[in-house]
Amino acid sequence: GKRSDGKVVNCPYGSPAVKPADLLSSKIQSLCPTITGNVCCTEAQFETLRQQVQQAIPFLVGCPACLRNFLNLFCELTCSPNQSLFINVTSVDKVGGNLTVGGIDYFVSDAFGEGLYDSCKDVKFGSANTRAMDLLGGRAKNVKGHLLDYIPDYIMHACKY
Repeated sequence: GKRSDGKVVNCPYGSPAVKPADLLSSKIQSLCPTITGNVCCTEAQFETLRQQVQQAIPFLVGCPACLRNFLNLFCELTCSPNQSLFINVTSVDKVGGNLTVGGIDYFVSDAFGEGLYDSCKDVKFGSANTRAMDLLGGRAKNVKGHLLDYIPDYIMHACKY
């Protein structure tokens, strides 16, 4: 469904992951090499992910480890076949007569969160002469400083799950 502002919303989905078509599988592999086999995203959901993370890539491209960790965070959120292990739907809403996901908890291990922050904390965004994390991660000093809370809503809410 869609919200009144036109943004696509996700429906709760409690079925197993599915094998994507070969073309979609190739697209997923090019952006999300850790996602193999079955997936929990449609082609439209993956394309929205791709479009949204494209906005962050210029800030992080200077450090391949940071970029890979950042992409992995959203690739897993969007397409992982194991979403039920680390995503909890916290609320559902009715939009246009359909049940939609209103909120989620996305559980990230301390090790991954700290690795993400540590790999990105010193990456500079050249044209702004500032740290990429200041632009993408607010002023978080570490992952426990709510780094993930600072990731812009336009990225978080556009990802499909």
